Amino acid sequence: MLSITTAIFLSLMGSALFHLIPESRLRMRMGWVVILSFSIVFAYYPVAALCATGAAVLAWILALLGQRHKLVQKYGAFSLIGILIIFSYQDVMVATDVYSKTLLQFGMSFYILRLYLALRNSATRKQAISLEQFLVIALFYPIFSAGPICAQESFTRGPVQSQPLLTNYLLGFLRIGIGIFALHFLTDIVAQLTDPLLVVRKRLTDWHSMGPLVTYLVMVLNFTKLYANFVGYTEITIGLGLFFGFQIPENFRYPFLSTNIQNFWQRWHLTLSKFITTHIYLPLMLTLRKPRLSMLLAFVLVGMWHQVSFQYLVWGVGHGSMLVAYATLSRAPGYAATVSRINPWLLNALSWLLTMSLVSFFSTFANEPSLAQSMAFTQSLVPGW
Repeated sequence: MLSITTAIFLSLMGSALFHLIPESRLRMRMGWVVILSFSIVFAYYPVAALCATGAAVLAWILALLGQRHKLVQKYGAFSLIGILIIFSYQDVMVATDVYSKTLLQFGMSFYILRLYLALRNSATRKQAISLEQFLVIALFYPIFSAGPICAQESFTRGPVQSQPLLTNYLLGFLRIGIGIFALHFLTDIVAQLTDPLLVVRKRLTDWHSMGPLVTYLVMVLNFTKLYANFVGYTEITIGLGLFFGFQIPENFRYPFLSTNIQNFWQRWHLTLSKFITTHIYLPLMLTLRKPRLSMLLAFVLVGMWHQVSFQYLVWGVGHGSMLVAYATLSRAPGYAATVSRINPWLLNALSWLLTMSLVSFFSTFANEPSLAQSMAFTQSLVPGW
């Protein structure tokens, strides 16, 4: 993996050369970012770099064809999703390093969605995108392996590029510092709290040897560690992007303050949440005319996007069902009158506890290494099971 110090050094050197190129030479600037990003990604994940390049070229060809053929413009972007589905299936069926360690684990799920988003935006706004822009969207190394999901607007001139260069560098170092704190300091604290509680045999958590309370605590700490890793990586990514004057979007808005599942998805993985709403939920709702079914199906698809497995199917059904249940309950006759009788502090505390418990449960269930482990984890939460 690319170390943080190496990433910062390469970003400083690369961005310095980037800013030496006149702003009027946009294609040259983008070309330099492509060369830098491809070199870094190729050094660590050669197959992933080549696949991302191929996907970007395909997206560019689809964009060109879409200018002449309405059907290609309307449906061509779905071929990118088809590629992702094929390799997701292969990842399940073929246990090789090529599939599991270079195509899916490193980048494909994210750069395919970024390219899909760029194609759809290009068609909607009637804006042509150059090959260099598609390659930057696919390969830009800070966002390569884990997002955020962003498209051309993050790499074109905007408010961030209009700021003084020194301001962007100072803000970049600040965001990187916050990210390093979360990625290392916070995760270490959580690990020190979790490790004494774990019973590990043959490198697997022995859930059956842990009581319900300990299992619950480990479950919550596991999700906390996941968040600290994810938010730390995102902060570093945003900071590195600022060195180039790129506006990488925010991805989190204090999700641990969520008091219901709807509020959670307004705070957690914001770029994915926006993608789900715009490109999955709304098209399904317009087709099916059934909002609740559309929401459930949308999250099933998102679960399969994470990984084609039974565990992530449960994750998708779980989140979709929670959102459907909340929407149904909050709109039920008499709901507002009933909750108004409960102390607001108590109501918020109970709602927060339930939300974070369920989110932590589905996260731990989905991320266990096997279905047997996931079931053992679930059983250990129930006394006497």
